[in-house]
Amino acid sequence: MKTTADQSTVPGFPADVYAHLPPQLAQLCDLVPGGHSKKEMYLLGAIGTVSSLLPNVRFKHGSHWYSPHIYVVVSAAAGTGKSCVRMAAKLADNIDQRLQDESAARLAAWEKEVEQGGRSPTNPVSPICPAGSLSKPTPKSLRVGANTTGAALGRRLADNPDGLLLYSTEIDSLSRSNSSKDHGDFSDLLRQAYHHESIIIDRKGDGTTRIDEPRLAVLMTGTQAQFPRLLNRNTEDGLLSRFLYFEVGELPEYESQRPTHKADKFATETEMYADKLNLAHKKLSGRTEPLFVQASEECWDLIDLRCQWAFNGMREHANGALLAVANRASLNAIRIASILTILRLIDAGKDISRTKTVALSANDIETGLSIAFTCADHLNAIAAVMNKNLKNSPAVMDAFRGPVLTAAQKDFYKSLPEGEFTTADLLKVASDHRIHKSKAYRWIDMLPGVIKVDRGLFKKLPHRTNRTNRTNRTNRTFETLSKTCLSTE
Repeated sequence: MKTTADQSTVPGFPADVYAHLPPQLAQLCDLVPGGHSKKEMYLLGAIGTVSSLLPNVRFKHGSHWYSPHIYVVVSAAAGTGKSCVRMAAKLADNIDQRLQDESAARLAAWEKEVEQGGRSPTNPVSPICPAGSLSKPTPKSLRVGANTTGAALGRRLADNPDGLLLYSTEIDSLSRSNSSKDHGDFSDLLRQAYHHESIIIDRKGDGTTRIDEPRLAVLMTGTQAQFPRLLNRNTEDGLLSRFLYFEVGELPEYESQRPTHKADKFATETEMYADKLNLAHKKLSGRTEPLFVQASEECWDLIDLRCQWAFNGMREHANGALLAVANRASLNAIRIASILTILRLIDAGKDISRTKTVALSANDIETGLSIAFTCADHLNAIAAVMNKNLKNSPAVMDAFRGPVLTAAQKDFYKSLPEGEFTTADLLKVASDHRIHKSKAYRWIDMLPGVIKVDRGLFKKLPHRTNRTNRTNRTNRTFETLSKTCLSTE
């Protein structure tokens, strides 16, 4: 019985993703020892890690404000080199250690103050220290282990409003914790934290814990059989669509562990970048107001075009669970784009302690969409293994990689007026082509380069010939639209 996804038909990240990365992240990807799959795993691991290192960065998605925190799972067979993800996680080491050291220093100062004041924390009245000054400091850190309980994770989130990084090299650690009655099923907590929704945890003996805006990044690695167990092999679990999932389909090969200059440089550059990110974290956490990341109207046209297209393509072949993957693609893409945009500021030495707003560049949005859609492809493949009733057909894959239009759809598209046009214009073209209006309405949602501006009003964007090669099937309409977006580069 087949228990894992056949990833041989699911491509990795397009080559131009690496060409458009921030300079220092691109350099680290180039230094990753081993084959291309390790480079892919490292990139996604770095994105997951850095998403937890940018406090006070906010962007608006719909009517809500979000931070870059993202959920990542990297899956590969044992012995295929997932250790490169551990190197990506090291980018957070200095920040985690600093937060723990600062927390220990605050606790020591508190204990000394209590001792010198000659009183107990329940009676903080002393001529030495004013009343109320003896509240015990809450512990601060960045990382949290996957072998935790729902109550403990809730307390950690409450004590660390800037956010946490849940990192584990074994998905099963979280699976066991999540399914254990002793630990408490906290799948709902993970789902809420993804959207920063308010959480209230009531536990007998522990009292009530309230987290107004929980912020959590998740980075896990494991084998192909472990991710389905995290979801109890249930594709209706809302956690499914919240993950950026990437699976390496290659079988392990022997690889020499002979020390090399490239490997040494990779380790050195990782340490140096961790230092730089530590300094950036200090500056961001010291802000009194968030650093707002914004997308232009033209860039939102691009995002909506791609995500609407994917959603409409998925709707014909998948149920609600996978439709949620398409729905959340835009949020994941903007989170990735925000991470890349802030890294560019850090690389350029910009003063992120005072900058009020920064515009997302077209390149970063394109890169974010490419990564999010590639991971959606991989998620669809594993979902089809978990539930045989789900289709993992080429049509589903093409929904994320780009359109494959019929001759009739191409002719219909060409006949639509350039620029803005109304429903009446749409129905006239449909009548001229002898297409029923219900089919015309269905096609208008699927056609590339057409967006809905308002009720009864559409807009046809500039169009160029499709390219449908395997590595990049993105319609040139997106390329044209991207060039009109505001760029910070």
